[in-house]
Amino acid sequence: MLKKIFLKLLWERKNDYIRVILSGIFCISVIFFSAAVGSGLVYISVGEKASMTELVMEVEKNFVIPYVLLIFLMILIILSYIRKRAHDYAMLNILGMKKKHRYMYIGCEYLGIILGSIVGGLILGEVESLIVKRFMENIFNDLVDNIFLGVTPIILTLIISIVMFGIGFCFCDQYIACMGIENVTSVGKVSGKNKVNSPWPIIGGVVIFIITLISIVTYWGQIGYTIPATLGMIAMAILILFGGGYYLERLRRKKKKYFKKILWLNNWYHMFYSHVNFSYIVSAFLLIILFGFNIVLVDNLPVSQTENYPYDLVWGANEKDRLFIKKISEKYDVQTELIPCIRVTSGNCAEHIGISAAEYKRLTGENVALKNKEIYIVYQWDRSEYGTIGVDFGKLHPRLYMGCATPNIWVYTQKTLPGNKFTRDYEVKGVTRKIITGNFKTRVLSTSNMNTDVFEDIIVFSDKEYKRISNKAEGSNLTVLMNTPKKHSAVLKKVSEYAEKHSQVNFFDYRGGNLIYDRKQCLIEDRERKMLNVTATLIDMIVLFISVIFILLEKAASDYEILEWKYLFYYRTGMPEKKRKRNMIKEVTAIAKVGLLVSIPVVTTMMFVKIVYKQMSIHWTYIYLVEATVIVMGVTSIIMIIMRFIAGRMFKRSERNSEDE
Repeated sequence: MLKKIFLKLLWERKNDYIRVILSGIFCISVIFFSAAVGSGLVYISVGEKASMTELVMEVEKNFVIPYVLLIFLMILIILSYIRKRAHDYAMLNILGMKKKHRYMYIGCEYLGIILGSIVGGLILGEVESLIVKRFMENIFNDLVDNIFLGVTPIILTLIISIVMFGIGFCFCDQYIACMGIENVTSVGKVSGKNKVNSPWPIIGGVVIFIITLISIVTYWGQIGYTIPATLGMIAMAILILFGGGYYLERLRRKKKKYFKKILWLNNWYHMFYSHVNFSYIVSAFLLIILFGFNIVLVDNLPVSQTENYPYDLVWGANEKDRLFIKKISEKYDVQTELIPCIRVTSGNCAEHIGISAAEYKRLTGENVALKNKEIYIVYQWDRSEYGTIGVDFGKLHPRLYMGCATPNIWVYTQKTLPGNKFTRDYEVKGVTRKIITGNFKTRVLSTSNMNTDVFEDIIVFSDKEYKRISNKAEGSNLTVLMNTPKKHSAVLKKVSEYAEKHSQVNFFDYRGGNLIYDRKQCLIEDRERKMLNVTATLIDMIVLFISVIFILLEKAASDYEILEWKYLFYYRTGMPEKKRKRNMIKEVTAIAKVGLLVSIPVVTTMMFVKIVYKQMSIHWTYIYLVEATVIVMGVTSIIMIIMRFIAGRMFKRSERNSEDE
């Protein structure tokens, strides 16, 4: 009998139950989809199925913050469901159901949520990933015929799903145990009075936001977006929570405005924290989309940037090779330029070209006045590297070793560290950005403990210091720049065969190649890398944007029952239809408006600082700013159009129900 009562009560809440499962399905599908896409991108880049380490370190690390937000979202949804079911659970207790039976039934109820979410999420994610898999196979058809995802995405999804639901239900269990079920039924409510009425927390949020902007132009912003994004989300949390509360309290004192807005704003006073939490999640996702991914997208467009490679062939040769260079130049009509140099290894696992100040002046026409232990660094950066860390993590006194990298100069632990042969004798006098030889990347495997993204930059020494160290440095001492108007393949073959026997081996090349950079091959590798980045970034942005829309729809559906009764009351009191509709639209779109009102100024300022700090040309700065403006306006418009449409549908539904009453 009691079992039938339990099932009947559950059936009456079937819409809420299905909504929770659908929310779980969506969250799991996002996790599986991101893992599957990441696995596909790894397969395209290395030609093998992604291992768990590669998938986590190369792809999923970008989704750590979204996963945390999804956990937070599921906790809110579960608490909202428990709040609606709390009276049903109390009814079972009143009817005398034994505790073990009550726990068994409720346990089965929530086990159904977990299993339904995981199974449904995997199925939906599999369908989504198959669609995108076909899309990627068409884009990268010159690299792979078929993309194999393997089982790693499924395993990773199951692990994250168990962690997500485990954290969610443990939190809810402990919350109920510590605070009581009565507190759960009133979660998000503040008894008609907001608890925050001081401006000081808002000032604290502004201070944290200023720290966020500072972090963008310091080391933490140079190494990535995680720290600035995290600080930005903390600042937004404070501004939404305390700023929203402060505004409502100030509005309450202004009676004329208060009574004018209270018809649609009353739920913000009654369920302040519930509304604020959803607005915050929306703002956090928008920050990740617009700041974390948007700039990366423009960085990688266009996918082919020929200006990064001014020469057809660049070879790290030696002075003894001049005769061979002369012969091949005459035979194939090769235009050559020779740069006397040394190899310089830096402590962040990278090898660079060292030249004298006189040689730098010959190459560029610029005079650099350097004393004995002063150096000048020329960063040969692609536009996407602007604003990142420099040689040896941007230190003023970098750890340098005069000579090419060899196995005996490192200390091997979990990471490869510079040994005692590196010194800090040199001080960076100045830096500049300029492509002289080319934007050449290292070929260290992603799974190596020497993982590095540093490129071959040029380090300029004073003439006196260069003369002192040039005779002692091991490795290539002559950089050869070639333009091959005819028979490029033949020249490349001859140089490669000669270099294999006589030239330095690139320590950081997992293939054991020489210091030979072919413009055509570099452009192909660049195109592949940038297309991978663009594809991954677009997919990430679309997935997170859909998440924003889903969150807003979930909140609107969850609050509909409350809104329906309120607007039924307005209907019966004779409020005009036009006014009821206007209030409904304002109330339904308020969650989105608050999220946008806080996130857009914060994100726009962060993007502006990041773009300006990259110190690009006026042309590219203008392009970045215009693109950022268009994206911000587009995202804002789409969100508001969708929410206004949903509000209109909810109003029509409410009107039909009111007429039926």
